[in-house]
Amino acid sequence: MLATFIPMRYLTDGLRALMFFDGRGSAGLTTALWVLIGWGLASILASAFIAWVRDPATRAERETAPAVLL
Repeated sequence: MLATFIPMRYLTDGLRALMFFDGRGSAGLTTALWVLIGWGLASILASAFIAWVRDPATRAERETAPAVLL
């Protein structure tokens, strides 16, 4: 059950479809591409959300820091 959730399985399925089955979609390449694209988009969205949540905290720290003049 956990193996269907882990993206490494789809990566190996896609590579196996490319190497041994001439890149046919029915050999698992289509599913692998869609799942890996989904994981990529989900990671980009999660990273953007975390940056959006964390940025006000770091911006507040920068505004309250004393300016150093040389």
